[in-house]
Amino acid sequence: MEKAGARVKPGLRRAAPPRYLRSMSKSDDERERRLAEALRENLRRRKAQARRRDDVDTPAVLEKETG
Repeated sequence: MEKAGARVKPGLRRAAPPRYLRSMSKSDDERERRLAEALRENLRRRKAQARRRDDVDTPAVLEKETG
């Protein structure tokens, strides 16, 4: 059985350069922080909307409206 690497053409690299291994820069850290805050704020807003929707659908609120 031949090795898998034996079929690679001469002059070709076997792996891509490790660009993804570099550490995050300060701007990346700041972006990550802003994204996390935006996601938390979005979650708070969606929970508040869901609570308002649930409040409208509860029987106590419907009884007050109908009288």
